[in-house]
Amino acid sequence: MKGLPELRGVIDRIEAGKVAVIILDSGQEIHWPASRLPRGAKEGMAVVIRLEVDLEDTRKRLEQSQGLLDDVFSNSRKPAQPRKPAP
Repeated sequence: MKGLPELRGVIDRIEAGKVAVIILDSGQEIHWPASRLPRGAKEGMAVVIRLEVDLEDTRKRLEQSQGLLDDVFSNSRKPAQPRKPAP
């Protein structure tokens, strides 16, 4: 796909079969779940990571976080119940 921001690098190693260490062309290191690598990807292979924005998921996450904030602040506005004196 043309036009999407991308990062290029090489799979340097796979640690304990769980984490792929990818060295980007910039020299930065990314730790990527090995289970999320493309089928057949191995150490020494070049990879491209493309990024895109998911507006629908962004909207859902904002609604969820706003709901949590509303719950927190609506509960904090309720007057405190008087405590019963200890016997």
